[in-house]
Amino acid sequence: MKIVYISYATIPSRTANSIQVMKMCQAMALNWHKVVLLVPDKKSESEKGISDIYHFYGVKNCFEIRKIFCPLIKEKTLIFSFRATYIAKKLKSDIIYTRSILAGLVASFYGVPTICEYHQSIDHVIDSLFFRILIRSTMLKRFVVVSHALKGYYEKKFPWVKSRISVFPDGADPVAKDIVPVKIRNPGNKFLVGYAGHLYKGKGIEIISKLAQLCPWAEFHIIGGMPEDVLYWQKRLIKFKNIIIYGFIPHREIYRYLLSFDALVAPYQEQVSVYDGWKKIGGSGDVAKWMSPLKVFEYMYAGKAIIASDLPVLKEVLKNENNALLVSPDDVKLWERALIRVRDDLGLRKQLGQQAKIDIEENNNWEKRAKQIFTGI
Repeated sequence: MKIVYISYATIPSRTANSIQVMKMCQAMALNWHKVVLLVPDKKSESEKGISDIYHFYGVKNCFEIRKIFCPLIKEKTLIFSFRATYIAKKLKSDIIYTRSILAGLVASFYGVPTICEYHQSIDHVIDSLFFRILIRSTMLKRFVVVSHALKGYYEKKFPWVKSRISVFPDGADPVAKDIVPVKIRNPGNKFLVGYAGHLYKGKGIEIISKLAQLCPWAEFHIIGGMPEDVLYWQKRLIKFKNIIIYGFIPHREIYRYLLSFDALVAPYQEQVSVYDGWKKIGGSGDVAKWMSPLKVFEYMYAGKAIIASDLPVLKEVLKNENNALLVSPDDVKLWERALIRVRDDLGLRKQLGQQAKIDIEENNNWEKRAKQIFTGI
């Protein structure tokens, strides 16, 4: 099957959605599909100095990437959607895959079979109108969401979607057998706690800063972030000797770091922002009710003890006292107690990590996800 993936993601970039798009394209290609990824040519927003996009993301060069000129005007997403769909038609694609309601709608107008994957709620009137038209189109073959919570939202707001909506949580790639963990200098023999992800509001950096004060016996290693966010937090956390901020690490290197830590934390708050190209620091929006965080699945593959926030959407994947410890998002004393537990109980630490790895291997790798999404199409 020839699949054209239409995405408005900036590639290459540090955003989680660009990682998800690249991983899914690789997964589709490894399932014996011919895949072409169409993205706008956003030179000003792209990560600089990247000569090999595939290597940057740690994926195989098994699909084609085409960048399409897109004018910097208000209607750019609409223009891009029409241009990309026109190219998909010329490529004689069997199906269009997209994470855009607008692109999915345009594809349906062109008469191209489409799968639309969406990761958030629909709050604007125009978006709601577009969705109502798209979901009724015979060209829409599947509407994919990443959590049962998000599925419930759509079924309540748009009752007629029940027969057309499918849940496929995000995933991760298995840890390669030849991965060599990073050697971290630890002269004080401290308990090494890792965090990987962005530094937007609600991701939990605030909890980590409070934990660092309560747990001088631990060293907190923070990986990731946009340049502005990294600089913002480096200035505010410079006084903490047991917080190390690495900044951005290419995604292909992430497991080398995760494997080096004693425990991993995902301190999401009850409101979680996402990338906003217009807002320089902190992100915007709120996806706490619906999210399917890539880093949680990568944590699970790393086989390390996970301490995460006790949020309903995370409990779709993480089970307290089974494959993780779940604690109240903003109660720092409970986070301290959980850290002390995994520090002092090696058996518990190993059991949590091993069970997490078993669970992720059974359910959530990218290749399996792509295969399941296209089953029956």
